[in-house]
Amino acid sequence: MFSNSKIFSGIRKIKGADFRYDALDTKPNQPIAEEENYGVKPILGAGTAWLDFDDKERYRKYAEHMIKQGFMVNETGQGWHIPVTGLLGEITKMNLFDYNISKKKPMIEIQGPKQYVMGTGSIIFHDKLKKIVSYQNVGGNKIWDVKRQDFGIFVDKICSECKVEGKRKKGTSAYQYLRKQFNIGKPPKEGESNNYFHQAAMVCNTENLSLDEAIARIREIFEKWEHPTRSWSDVESKIKLVYENDEKIKIGRKPKVDDEINRTEIAQNILLDRKIYSNVITHKIWEDKNGFLELINNTLKKEIFQDHPEIEKSDMDSILFKLESGAGDIPETDKSLIVFPNGVVDTKARALIETERLADMGFRQYKYLSKSEENKPTEFIKVLFENIPEIEHPRINAGLKSILNGQYDTRISIIHGDSRIASPYP
Repeated sequence: MFSNSKIFSGIRKIKGADFRYDALDTKPNQPIAEEENYGVKPILGAGTAWLDFDDKERYRKYAEHMIKQGFMVNETGQGWHIPVTGLLGEITKMNLFDYNISKKKPMIEIQGPKQYVMGTGSIIFHDKLKKIVSYQNVGGNKIWDVKRQDFGIFVDKICSECKVEGKRKKGTSAYQYLRKQFNIGKPPKEGESNNYFHQAAMVCNTENLSLDEAIARIREIFEKWEHPTRSWSDVESKIKLVYENDEKIKIGRKPKVDDEINRTEIAQNILLDRKIYSNVITHKIWEDKNGFLELINNTLKKEIFQDHPEIEKSDMDSILFKLESGAGDIPETDKSLIVFPNGVVDTKARALIETERLADMGFRQYKYLSKSEENKPTEFIKVLFENIPEIEHPRINAGLKSILNGQYDTRISIIHGDSRIASPYP
């Protein structure tokens, strides 16, 4: 049995989830009404994931190969969904790119326990295709079992077979910081392990160490890793793959001293890895962080210094100038969307949805809760209304509703109490 939990979108023909989806906290095996779509998601620790191909024609041969072997393959509006089981290690969402096609849009996504895909038989209106599409299994009933394969090795295999790569494009010294960490004997930090051990193997091969010597050197640092997120067998396989492909660090024509800062490269890597926007008039730089548009001028300085402590003010000013110049203009926000930590809410549909549009507002510290008796803020309602005449209640309700409205209201409301009772005035 393929370990999946079921969730609802709640509204037919909408690609998204309502309040019943809550990432890792989603309750499993919820009942599905006849008129509802549903979603499926891997369960944490069950060794399962979903391959999500976002280009139907490009990966049609790959899908047909899986279909011939009797594996389940769901055809979507623009691509294919393939469930996978038998994975080992920490399974996380992965975005895989073909940088010859797009630097921002992944061609393949691997969905982990925090994500979901639409379930077989679901019917939606596809915003991009402008038509009704259904999710249908065009393969067999077998789930692709990779038979206890490390997740890192599985990702490398998909990259090799489908001609894609991870989030950061390979470059001459794009991973200079990771190589420095390896050379001074420091293990990887959280989220660095896949690239760290790949670069470590390349360092050893560039220094003409034998495969056995490289394995011994890297194993010594692996043993220092206090909270490993991948197995040693995964790391060893990556080392062998680097040596089989004879991957080495390319040396540029211009010799560089250790403390030299490549300003352009740092700026380009940030623009490549993250969703950055800017205003060249105000010199402000923003980042789209899971739907939240955040001003990052000052936090960027701290991040860059952490990776490059030898940086000077002139270097920093140049990098920020390049980011400001190379980032896109701030896109128009959708005033009907509100982003929460557990998803984006469409105020018109009154449901959590999946969307690439940028929300007009958001609440980072609060989760979205559906309207129900269980979630009713009884104490808040009591404090707010108990000393206000009932005739004023509609006005208060209208004010509360306007809080979640992205449209500017030309009317001004003043909330105050009697004098000398410490009530605030706007």
